[in-house]
Formats: sequence, structure tokens, C-alpha cells
Amino acid sequence: MENITQQADEQLSRAELERLERLAEQTAEAKPWIPEGAGDTLAGVVLSWETGHKRDEPKTECAVLVLRTSEGNRAFYTWHAQARYKLIAPKEALGEDRTGESVPPTSRLARVGDFVAIAYRGKSTMDDGNEAASYNVAIERPQPALDDDAPAAAEKPAGDGGIPF
Repeated sequence: MENITQQADEQLSRAELERLERLAEQTAEAKPWIPEGAGDTLAGVVLSWETGHKRDEPKTECAVLVLRTSEGNRAFYTWHAQARYKLIAPKEALGEDRTGESVPPTSRLARVGDFVAIAYRGKSTMDDGNEAASYNVAIERPQPALDDDAPAAAEKPAGDGGIPF
């Protein structure tokens, strides 16, 4: 078996090996992120959206954002409404949907491949007198790579300036 693995390693390019390492990282168990106080921030690249449960209440579900961070894979549970409204969809689109199932992952505010930063601001008092967790969220979608074979938009054809007659 070692001989086959060694042969496979010899046949894979450096880029392929790096790609396999990235894939292996994505399968690593994500540790839950629990902010300790106002100002704590979680930042990373979105790997997936999953559904999570409370330990004591398996029937209670919420959407879980899994990020690849500098500290490994981290899971952000969207128990707090404000987090759902900033990561999945606005309040009007979600209503009481705690899992985000009503919004497909490809239509959510934070999507696979996006760079996301979540800063916990602490708890604030709402108009009804209840306290609620507050977050600042920044989402940056990576630009699609340009096809090396396609001419750049700024390039002009040689010769007649592109006039067809």
C-alpha cells in the first residue's frame, strides 16, 4: 500500500497536492465560535451552510455558517435574529425561519467562497425592553478569475479599430 501511495504522490503536481490539502482542511470538524465579549471578531472564508441543534433541545434548529479561519474551521450558529438577517436574508424574507431553509445557499447574503467578518457588539436593549445580541457583519465576494485565453475588455482589435466595413 505504501508503494501505491508513494507512486500517487510522485504523479501529483504541487498544485494538486495543495488542492488536496485544502479539501482535507474543509472536512475538519468545525469548532463553535462563542464570543466572550464585545469586540470579539470571527473572520474567514465560507465553506458551507449547515443545520445545527442545541445540545439539550435536538428539535430546535438554526443555520450554521462554517468558516475556514486562520485558527482552523469555525462554526457560527445563527441563533440570534440579527445574525440571520445579516448573513442569510433580511427579516422580511426570513420571517420566523431559524434554519434559513426558505433561502437557498446560493441566494444567501453570505455564500460559499465569500470572505466574511463577524464582530460581536454585545447586547443591546430593544424597543420592547428585551436584550438582544448585536453584530456587525462584512461580506466580500471574490471577483471571478479572468479567462487567460479571452481578450481583456480594454483591448482593441488591431487594424481598422473594429469597424466591420
